[in-house]
Amino acid sequence: MSNKLTTVMTIGFMFLFSLFSPFLLADDNGFVLESNDPPQIEWGPLENGSAVSIAVNKMSFAPGEKIDLQIRSKNETTNQKYYRYNRRSVFGYASVSVQTPQGVPAPLTSKGQHYELSAANSSFTLDYIDKEKAHVLRSLEPINYVFDMTLDGKYIIKAESCLRGNIDSHLVSNSLCIDISGDNLKRPEKISIDKKQWHVTDNSNVAIALVTDKNHYEDYGPVFLQISMRNDSKSTFLIPDSSSNIFDVYELVLFSPGQGRDYSRLSKNQTEKSDMTLYGQNLFSSKTEHKKYSSHVSQNEISYSKVLVLNRIFDMSTDGIYGLSVTGRIKDDSGKEQAIISKTIPIRIGGSLTQSEIEQRKKEQAEEAKKHLQGNK
Repeated sequence: MSNKLTTVMTIGFMFLFSLFSPFLLADDNGFVLESNDPPQIEWGPLENGSAVSIAVNKMSFAPGEKIDLQIRSKNETTNQKYYRYNRRSVFGYASVSVQTPQGVPAPLTSKGQHYELSAANSSFTLDYIDKEKAHVLRSLEPINYVFDMTLDGKYIIKAESCLRGNIDSHLVSNSLCIDISGDNLKRPEKISIDKKQWHVTDNSNVAIALVTDKNHYEDYGPVFLQISMRNDSKSTFLIPDSSSNIFDVYELVLFSPGQGRDYSRLSKNQTEKSDMTLYGQNLFSSKTEHKKYSSHVSQNEISYSKVLVLNRIFDMSTDGIYGLSVTGRIKDDSGKEQAIISKTIPIRIGGSLTQSEIEQRKKEQAEEAKKHLQGNK
């Protein structure tokens, strides 16, 4: 009985902590104060008794994994100093730059562009660092959702800040070198397909299905996508080999978020398309112009694509409902080429849960708690 009671109390505490923990460590400006120090803290050069530091909690990441940047400023003098603070800037009092593995500045994502425009039209306020104190903040958004960091390789991150006092100090941070690699990505081998997700093109015996690992992505992370085609005909058809590049087999179109749009009824000319990332551009430019139809799909057989990271190919940094449409091409046994067009599926990024999603989440949590209790009997 005591084990059961302890388990219930533990689950209850974890649930309450998950509800209130986002509010436990916030400063007056809305930034989140880091509770856990990174493995190592390095400071930029000390100038007039002040310095600035940037850090992350580790140095190697998977594509799409959120990278929270921690910004520190310290005042070692006996006088109070202050800095200009922009409430709408994603990095507050610091200016941050990112260099890609190719040695050029990383472009801003759509979310980064939004913050830049918002900050440009916002006024500054003042905040203070007392004598012999340090100020620790975390950026409002993961840095890889502000800058395009979708390519594999090493990225160099730096920050600059200005502290004012009896003598102003223009501060340059330490230089961070982090590695992003697809080898660190843990993707599902296959995503299950519901029968309602299959779509048959008119006058075709081939069905196509687009499935993601979630319907709603509340937090930062990879958006996994699988594209499948099913042969409902009585003969074999051919598709290009997709082992190296998904664009050799499929044309992918992602529509940007738009309020109130019914993506099941849109044509490609009715709304704005989402931009490709640096990784997506590289993938698209390296596709094979003259496709070789070498993969056989027999009667009643299903062809599965490799599970993709959709938000590594397209910029999906802005919250909202995206619409994805895919066109695949096949050749029948007579050598005739045919386009297989999917229906447009919605993919929701960020935002609050709907009532039905809340009820479903409660049901899943109750089932998990029940299994946990049964396992402790």
